[in-house]
Amino acid sequence: MQDLVVLAVTEWLDHPDREKAFFQGYGRDLTCAERHALRCLTALDAVNCLAWGPDNNHPEVTARGRRTLDRLMRENRP
Repeated sequence: MQDLVVLAVTEWLDHPDREKAFFQGYGRDLTCAERHALRCLTALDAVNCLAWGPDNNHPEVTARGRRTLDRLMRENRP
């Protein structure tokens, strides 16, 4: 799941067609447990971006972290 985090928070976010194409090529959708793990790992990635980006003068990484956390907070999930 860790390998899918960057895709989930960049390419797939604005292009759901790319996510669909990826999983068609992969041959299956994620299981519920895998989707939950991906959600948790994207939250960890966001926190990492928010810690690393400002300290390393990297506004794009910082913005990615904020965008991911904002999206996760808007989702209606536990």
